[in-house]
Amino acid sequence: MTATPPQLLPAETRFLNPGEWALGGPGDVLGTLLGSCVALVLWHPRMRTGAICHYVLPERDRQPAAEPDGRYGVEVLAMMSAALARRGVALMQCSAKLFGGARVYEAGSQANSDVGARNIACARAFLREAGLATAAEHVGGQGWRRLCFDAGTGEVWVRFNTQKLTILPRTERECS
Repeated sequence: MTATPPQLLPAETRFLNPGEWALGGPGDVLGTLLGSCVALVLWHPRMRTGAICHYVLPERDRQPAAEPDGRYGVEVLAMMSAALARRGVALMQCSAKLFGGARVYEAGSQANSDVGARNIACARAFLREAGLATAAEHVGGQGWRRLCFDAGTGEVWVRFNTQKLTILPRTERECS
């Protein structure tokens, strides 16, 4: 992670909504906004290409549909791995960065489970199975995170805020 002042952050080229993922390279900056959701960044330094996802839940609680769905960690991580492989990117040569998984509900409103913790566990299981260590992570806590990933350099900027989140219309969003 890089500690860059917000006014120096690059202009965002694509904002990922929950359930979306993207591949990118030099010139691509991908951003998202996380609460209990998780973003996993996979980046290949020699090829200067990477992938990022924003998933909502670790897995479906019922039988999967015919098409994989990016809202679910198990499915989107498999889709990202396959897409990187099609580009000739060896997963074992990637660095991994993990973000999100915060508690966004009041204690007691989700008595059965902590969705954020389950999302983090899903990403960590994927990384463990792939034999990848995390180069950086900013997970858990209570609040929201604003994330920008420069797919050409592998740099990730994170802004963590424990204040109540107000979401602006898409045209007014900035990467700061």
